[in-house]
Amino acid sequence: MGEVSRQSSGCRWKLRDFAPFGVRQSVKFSYRTVSVADMAAKQIDESIRRFLEDIEVKVDKKEPEMVLSGEYVVDNGINKAIVDQKVLTANHGRIPDWAVMIKLFNAFKKVVVVSNPMNETDLRLDDVMGFVDDQIVVTLPKEVRAQLDADLYKKFRDEVMLVDLPVAEPDEGNCGMYTAILTTDKYVYLPVFGSDPSNWEQGYSTMTDKMVTHLVEANTRKTVVPVSVPRAICRRGYSLRSLSWVARGAIAEKLIGAARDHARFA
Repeated sequence: MGEVSRQSSGCRWKLRDFAPFGVRQSVKFSYRTVSVADMAAKQIDESIRRFLEDIEVKVDKKEPEMVLSGEYVVDNGINKAIVDQKVLTANHGRIPDWAVMIKLFNAFKKVVVVSNPMNETDLRLDDVMGFVDDQIVVTLPKEVRAQLDADLYKKFRDEVMLVDLPVAEPDEGNCGMYTAILTTDKYVYLPVFGSDPSNWEQGYSTMTDKMVTHLVEANTRKTVVPVSVPRAICRRGYSLRSLSWVARGAIAEKLIGAARDHARFA
């Protein structure tokens, strides 16, 4: 199956949030988020629609009635998704909760709705957890994640294993969040923070980076690729995941073709 990770140019918008996604089928939901005014969100949505038309990408399904931002979904790319409770809140008055769940099941197969363990902060759900393998999720230590274990067990039983990654002291953006990973079919791109001098005074070190890298490697069959994240990026809440759109199959081929054409004529 073809796969490509398309990165947003610059750091203005988080491509992950408004690109089509889903594992059973590629679905384009309406993009809305509390961090962007509705009018601006509509303009962003329109820009991705034009981009898809320009490169002749056809998504499997459009869901204009339901609003959904990618920040609220963590999936394994195969058959499981963990969805933030905020999705139900965002769709109140639009469609009933049962309809939201059906649309999520159609896109992701197995779905569990949870409360973000870091709800009191600006951290996104995909900042605080991520699949590193089909059934393995890296997340916050047990004393931080509260109800998450029970919520996941209720739906997935023993199908999902949680692995604790260390958490730094509260910091700007998602700096220090090793859980803000980007995973594809073959690779786990792991954010590390100890190589950037701007992060040193916050206590980040290459020693911790290596320890976390080894821990993730021990819990996945995929190749782990550490990626140094400068403080200028993480302090603004941008992550490897939020700036990327992971696509597979025909859509991936279209994106690769478009990138090659752009490089040829640039």
